[in-house]
Amino acid sequence: MTNPLPVRVLPAARVDQARLAAYLAGRSPEAAARAIDVLREAFRRLSRHPALGRPVGNARHELSVRFGGGGYVIQYRVDPDAVIVVRVFHSRERRPRF
Repeated sequence: MTNPLPVRVLPAARVDQARLAAYLAGRSPEAAARAIDVLREAFRRLSRHPALGRPVGNARHELSVRFGGGGYVIQYRVDPDAVIVVRVFHSRERRPRF
């Protein structure tokens, strides 16, 4: 087994996480905390298995993460020395091309 790669979360993805958590926190603080935990666990999985998501071109990937009735989409790329999380969206959100 290879060593896990560090995961770098870009500022835009951090803003996405905060936005998604704030939306949930207005309805259920517990659900917001669980959502963040689910995303962090997905980042850990990507650290160990960078090719886990589906390729979307230009060495970029999307990983779908189930949560509640929907889920989240993590957009990332794999650099030689790190997994770079670029954006995080709710699965039902319209998202820009990656």
